[in-house]
Amino acid sequence: MRKIWNEQTQNSTGLPRPIAKFGNKFKTKNGNKYLFAETPIPFQTSATPNDDFPIDLIQENEDKIYPEGLCAYCGLGFENDEPAIRWTKDEETLHERIPFKVPSDYHPFHIECMRQTRVYCPHMRETFDSEFETGTYAELRSNANKIYKDKHD
Repeated sequence: MRKIWNEQTQNSTGLPRPIAKFGNKFKTKNGNKYLFAETPIPFQTSATPNDDFPIDLIQENEDKIYPEGLCAYCGLGFENDEPAIRWTKDEETLHERIPFKVPSDYHPFHIECMRQTRVYCPHMRETFDSEFETGTYAELRSNANKIYKDKHD
């Protein structure tokens, strides 16, 4: 049975993710395809369907991603040798596409979690395969640390 996103399920971890039922209200935004009628909600995201921002950040969960080494989509951790994937687009391009970025944007995701993210996230839907690197979690975390430390020191 699918979980519906609400205050009781917002901190749940793992797959499948809780679903927000948006209907057609946010099907398009500024003429672009935006959110599906039913959308899985990542661990660090809130489904707060108001007219301007149907999804928002759960800052408390976001604050756990980088320090605890969690996947921003499912909220679970990694083994160092576990396969992972990370979005690597340069800072200027990231700013053009996503002016508001968070540390989890630099952090590795589980392979399946990123697959789902690229289907459901309005911004990640526009990415290209060439914008990602794959490897072990330890390798990708090391690469992410270089960017993260530059931006947050």
